[in-house]
Amino acid sequence: MRKQVILCLKVAWVVAASMILLVGTQLCTSTEVACVAADNAMSFFMVLLTFPTGIIFFPIAMALIDSFGGHYPSDFIIGWSVLAFAGFVQWFYIMPLLLEKPGLTVLNLSSEPAIVPVPATTTVSTERTIESPMPATTAVPPAPIRIRARKQQNTIRSFDKSGRTPLERALHR
Repeated sequence: MRKQVILCLKVAWVVAASMILLVGTQLCTSTEVACVAADNAMSFFMVLLTFPTGIIFFPIAMALIDSFGGHYPSDFIIGWSVLAFAGFVQWFYIMPLLLEKPGLTVLNLSSEPAIVPVPATTTVSTERTIESPMPATTAVPPAPIRIRARKQQNTIRSFDKSGRTPLERALHR
């Protein structure tokens, strides 16, 4: 379900960016005043679509538009392309890397295996002493306490299905 939602969001981003380009270039074909208004609208909506990186790349896009003149649809396509590239890199590469589930592979090499303590054995004398008023048959030695060994948590398999060690798995993600 999560992958389907992510795919839908990516498709929606591409469609929205494409629609901004198509609508902006269609409005820019009539007059120069409409072209300036289309440029402002295209720039505003592309900065919204590429929000954190769009702020950084917006001056670069505007510098490129100004260097080409900025009165034709092809000039605005250059600015749109710069912002679209920034948003594409941000949403399709940087954000998935930041939100990736397995963050750090720990090999747990410094931990020592759990040592189960051996219970101390107690010896009880069954001989009858003179000072003892009780017979020897009534003294029952206590049963040794059985300590159950704990299961190790976070065990790491020596080799995976393809025969890689934990270090190889960590290095070749």
